[in-house]
This record gives sequence, C-alpha cells and structure tokens, in this order.
Amino acid sequence: MYLLAGSTGFLGNEILKILGKKDIPTIALARRTIPNLPSNAEELIIDFNDLRGIDLPSIDHTYLSLGYPLYYQNVIGFMSPTLRRNFFEVDFT
Repeated sequence: MYLLAGSTGFLGNEILKILGKKDIPTIALARRTIPNLPSNAEELIIDFNDLRGIDLPSIDHTYLSLGYPLYYQNVIGFMSPTLRRNFFEVDFT
C-alpha cells in the first residue's frame, strides 16, 4: 500500500497518475476532493491541523508532495501578509 500526502497539487496529481497507471493501491490524503481519482486509489480527506484521529493500514511507501500553491511573483518575494502566513503554515508547520 502506498500513501500520497498532497494529492491535489501539480506534483501530487502527477504522482497519483503514475501510481494509477501502475495499478498500485494508494491512499491519497488531501484537504479537498481529488478530481479524476484513479480506480486503485482511495481518497481520504483530512484536516492536516488535526492528524491524531487518522487510522491508516500498514504503509509500504510514502510520497509527500505538500506545499502551498505559489505564482511567479510570490516566488520572487511579493507576498501579502495573509499569503505569507498560509504559506508558512503549509510548508513549514
């Protein structure tokens, strides 16, 4: 069984597609519904701020692709205070 955390972003979605083509059983963790979920994947919508209640089966491999979505202008340093807080929460906390 594979575990993928961060299944709705660019990288996570690409990993999910590859695991789907290889027909590898996968639990896809996400904050929201995952569009085009492969038939071999089980979606698990979670609150990443409260992970205590999650009950997972035995996991053989884990992919971590969590990250806050940024645009070019954000990467070069133009971030509002709200965006900066959200980015810090997802990418560092």
